[in-house]
Amino acid sequence: MKHTSIFAIALAFLALTFGSCMSLHQKLTFKAIPSDLPVSASSSILVGDKVVQLDEFESSVPFSLQKEIKIPLKTPDAVVDLYPDLKAAVDKSGGNAIAGLKISIKDFSSSDYYWAGFERYMGAYFAIIGGALAIEISAMSTGTYASGSDNFVLPCAIIGGAGAVLFGASFLHERLGNSVYTIGLEGQSVKISRPLQ
Repeated sequence: MKHTSIFAIALAFLALTFGSCMSLHQKLTFKAIPSDLPVSASSSILVGDKVVQLDEFESSVPFSLQKEIKIPLKTPDAVVDLYPDLKAAVDKSGGNAIAGLKISIKDFSSSDYYWAGFERYMGAYFAIIGGALAIEISAMSTGTYASGSDNFVLPCAIIGGAGAVLFGASFLHERLGNSVYTIGLEGQSVKISRPLQ
């Protein structure tokens, strides 16, 4: 009986350590912006082979907007297209280029990721503990503690089975879930008089 107890405890800790671990690794990259919309992170803009300085802009209108995107949890590398949003901001103010563009992640939310992690951890806990207790009680039923121990085997097995189902569901939740990123875009919509092409 002592060997069974040591084995069950070791198995439980091993499963909880390795089985319930999960991590989220996602990388966002931004799609190249077409040449019809010159964009610069500085106050000057390169148009063709010429640098257009701040004092050469016909107009300069600041803009600030946020873009929310959903990325599936199973996607390690996501490409985000900012062109439609930036083009709309420029067109709205009558500009034809962007200077001083700043891109930042304003917010990150992934309740699906956290929920899947909770399911995996609790599923592993209940599956291993319930299963280990069922094995222990079953083993005790052959010894001097046999009296009434069979009444606990079924509930422990049910707890273990429910934990296994919860643990398995976490993988499905992780596969179907999303991360939500809020991207902030700030800059100056500017109008350049010289030809852009």
